[in-house]
Amino acid sequence: MYFSQDGFFFGAEQFYSRRRSLWQNNAKECLDGEWYVKEDFICFNYGLDTDPSCWHFFRKGGSYYARSEGTTSTDFDIFMYNIDTKPLDCKGPDVGA
Repeated sequence: MYFSQDGFFFGAEQFYSRRRSLWQNNAKECLDGEWYVKEDFICFNYGLDTDPSCWHFFRKGGSYYARSEGTTSTDFDIFMYNIDTKPLDCKGPDVGA
């Protein structure tokens, strides 16, 4: 899944079995993580001090968006602009499932 915000690449998430995921941010840095459901949110934990990051996914005007937990303004919504099956371009020993 590929996301943009205000027309700029925001990040991409690749999903694996056992609720594992791989996040690539807008600086092309990659983090292994895990996801879980909390109420109406999908939360991601990447082992960082700021975790977890929880998002509400919704459909608007025929497209899919995500809004971070605690955010009420649509100014911060991210747009899911693509889904494919290609692996993310993440290199290194500490990334990937």
